[in-house]
Amino acid sequence: HHLVLLDLDDLKPKLIGRDDVFVRSFVEIRENSIYAVVEENKKYYLGKFDENLKLTAKSAEAIHEDSVLSFFDQWIYVNGESRNILVLNKNDLSLADTIKP
Repeated sequence: HHLVLLDLDDLKPKLIGRDDVFVRSFVEIRENSIYAVVEENKKYYLGKFDENLKLTAKSAEAIHEDSVLSFFDQWIYVNGESRNILVLNKNDLSLADTIKP
């Protein structure tokens, strides 16, 4: 599955992304960036895309594929593979902290 930008008039695809996106991924649009769960080698990562659907950043840490994305200030909170909460920097998706519930 890939991100697809549809034409508002006829709902035909205008742009189709190249990166594999998890089929049930939440998709969030924030400040001209698109965030979605990308799939790579049977692991899942948070991906950040530009308005042309090009991947501009990907988390180094694997996340849980069904994770909800929560935004606060400059941080994104997601569930890691082990269900710990990962705190990622919104700009480059680098790991800032891990919260163990």
